[in-house]
Amino acid sequence: MGKILATHTGSLIRPPQLLSFLAAGERGESYDEAAYAEVLRAAVRDVVGRQIDAGIDIVDDGEMGKASWITYLYERVSGLEARVMTVEGASMMPPSRDRQVFPGAYAALDALDEAAVRESNRAADSSEHGDEPEANQAIEWVCTGPITYDRSALDRDIANLRNALEGHDEIQAFMPVVAPASAYWLRNEHYGSEEEFVYGLADALREEYRAIVDSGFFLQVDDAVLMHEWDSMLS
Repeated sequence: MGKILATHTGSLIRPPQLLSFLAAGERGESYDEAAYAEVLRAAVRDVVGRQIDAGIDIVDDGEMGKASWITYLYERVSGLEARVMTVEGASMMPPSRDRQVFPGAYAALDALDEAAVRESNRAADSSEHGDEPEANQAIEWVCTGPITYDRSALDRDIANLRNALEGHDEIQAFMPVVAPASAYWLRNEHYGSEEEFVYGLADALREEYRAIVDSGFFLQVDDAVLMHEWDSMLS
């Protein structure tokens, strides 16, 4: 019997020093870009080495260069802007069947999510809108122009992963990316129809997908929102 290859879903724990740079970027604060680049390279080397030591056959960069598995894309495409919106109820998530059956559990989860989001966005919201957002406010991303993809951050991530794999020719690697169905949770104010909008986003993502495949890495498309949307449709 052949060996069953082992891998994982993609995102791994970022070290505190890297998280401070990612948080500063999300808040729109200036930071030492050279220092960030070195911390990021070191974080990728470390996380790749830990996966190899643990016996993982197909490793990744732990998504060290991304603030999150969805919003990273918003930083890599044109045509999007962030706005403060008022949330109706405890969450901006649609009321799925599971959320309706277990309201207490989701109320506790929403409180944790709200605290984390508010902490992450407080400085950016204050600088852009002059005031700290209210408890029932959140960040909404809006498409206001043509969506085009900027490869700069992706090329950096590919280079960091290649560097971390030097000396480990027998180890395969993958890079996780967001799916159109998960990333398109945006409000469209530019394209003539929702279909045109989704295809515009898909065309931008195609550039990311193709670049990863052409680099020689496996491509993992994460579509976690698909499960939630299906559950909401049946509610």
